[in-house]
Amino acid sequence: MKKILVAVLIFIMPLSFAGCGRNTDSDTGIPSTKARTSSDSGNKIPESAVSKKTSAAAEGASVQGTRIKLTFGNVKVIVRLYDNPASRDLLAQLPLTLTFKDYAGEEKIAYPPKALSTEETPSGADPKLGDLALYSPWGNLVIYYRDRDYVNGLIILGHIESGIEKLAAMEKDFTVKIERLN
Repeated sequence: MKKILVAVLIFIMPLSFAGCGRNTDSDTGIPSTKARTSSDSGNKIPESAVSKKTSAAAEGASVQGTRIKLTFGNVKVIVRLYDNPASRDLLAQLPLTLTFKDYAGEEKIAYPPKALSTEETPSGADPKLGDLALYSPWGNLVIYYRDRDYVNGLIILGHIESGIEKLAAMEKDFTVKIERLN
């Protein structure tokens, strides 16, 4: 019974904070939030995929401007990270090898082995072409190869500097090695 109550609270809390977003956070590079303009699908993921606790990595030094490399086949995609607890958690897990798949004809998604922190983040974001993000309700990484309307529960981790067109061209599931560049 206690587990069910916790799961319900985890699902309801982000919804209750949806109207309480920040306008900007220029210190961390997190994009500004704005009013919701479209609805998300109602898909659910187990509560174990999302972490509300701040990890040791999330409390560490700034990762603003740190670059990571995504390699699949002979293709290299470079991403510049923003500084937030989720980005620090991702960086702490590197190197990683993940399988990405297409979702909704606008994004590629994959699940990291450990949940990323969702502390100190806006209630959602308006993703742009080339954004790397965490969709906190499901716990998955997202790479947008098309612009998208505002998404509740989205945390922008960074932005692709080069190679988005190659990633968008991938039609089937593909394996990506993610490593730190600097």
